Amino acid sequence: MTPISPETLAAAAPYWWVGGLINAFFLAGIVMVNSHYRVDGTAIIFIRSLVVSVVLWPVALAVGLPTSPMFWAATIGAGVLATVGDSLVMNSASRYGAGVTSRLLPMSPLAGFLFWFVVHPEKLAELLARPWVALGVLGALVGCVVALACLRSNAVTRAAMFYLAPIIVLYGLNDVLNKTAQDHAPAGQGGLVYIWLISVTVTVCAALLLLGRGRMTKTITLNRKVYKAGLWLGGLYILAMLGRNTAMTLAINPAYASIIGSSAPLWVYAWHRWKGIPDSASPMAGFAFVASAALLILFASL
Repeated sequence: MTPISPETLAAAAPYWWVGGLINAFFLAGIVMVNSHYRVDGTAIIFIRSLVVSVVLWPVALAVGLPTSPMFWAATIGAGVLATVGDSLVMNSASRYGAGVTSRLLPMSPLAGFLFWFVVHPEKLAELLARPWVALGVLGALVGCVVALACLRSNAVTRAAMFYLAPIIVLYGLNDVLNKTAQDHAPAGQGGLVYIWLISVTVTVCAALLLLGRGRMTKTITLNRKVYKAGLWLGGLYILAMLGRNTAMTLAINPAYASIIGSSAPLWVYAWHRWKGIPDSASPMAGFAFVASAALLILFASL
């Protein structure tokens, strides 16, 4: 695969948010498919990842595999964190409710924002050299997080906060690993191979979880509806990750791409409004997110 030239990347960099919106749009599709089929979480992650692994294997061979050890380490690490984090999120949703979980998870991009500067202190120095831009970026990020947290009105308990805190950290680290992988592979090639390799990693991790719980036999003998859901989710996942990886490649900080991708609930709300499906989401919170995201895009481009 012919690498994308640095000139092309530089010209495309201001449009990183387009990849984030694509990511959010297809993530919303994943949420709605999950809601429609209502199948076991770990089982569907296993089937979805297996589908993606098989479908993208010839694609990965065709574009060529990155040679950087950092790409492989970061991608495999992200796969492990994603499996553990997703499993904990499912448990959180069943224990404290999906509303509470969705209110706290948007904090993870803020964690990724800070972790990126731990790994790359020179990036922090560059940002702080322009204090007004730094304040604008931080304010816009916080605005996005608060708006998403206010989208639902579910009460958040201290127990839920303590339970979800490690998940927020895991997802923040996942953002850093994702961008690290993209930065250590040719643009385009890295994005495609990342989706394949992380899916292989998640397939193995999910299989180990299912075996440990004694549920592998039940998973592979599930009915046709579950496999149909897995195929839908596999296709949507590929499209969502292509958007996310594009945004991660172009954005200066992984939090920028991640927070725009977190707007999936707004797409779900828009779909519900169009179809006349009742939805308790706050329109004002949605408008606040859009305004904060617009400010983030503005300040990140300065």
